Amino acid sequence: MSDVEDVGEARGGRSLHQLRVREWVGGAINSVGRNDAHVVSSVFDIHETDAGIPVKPTRKFTVVGRMAAAETRLHYNVVYRFSTVGDAITIKAPRL
Repeated sequence: MSDVEDVGEARGGRSLHQLRVREWVGGAINSVGRNDAHVVSSVFDIHETDAGIPVKPTRKFTVVGRMAAAETRLHYNVVYRFSTVGDAITIKAPRL
């Protein structure tokens, strides 16, 4: 497992703790037309309550690879939001 850094308390009107992982937490990178794609930077932050319930994870990472004989760099910024943590959910099959 990657090292987890306690960044401190987050702002926003309630007590949230910010934890950070600077290593890529994920599998192999697959990109159409880019078989040499790889992650060159990654920051994964998790904001959680005093009880350890995740509220808002964010992930920022950069992928580099070659496309059409030129190096291509893609930057991603992903924000996840959780609500009603602990409540049961129903996942319905999609209509075909």
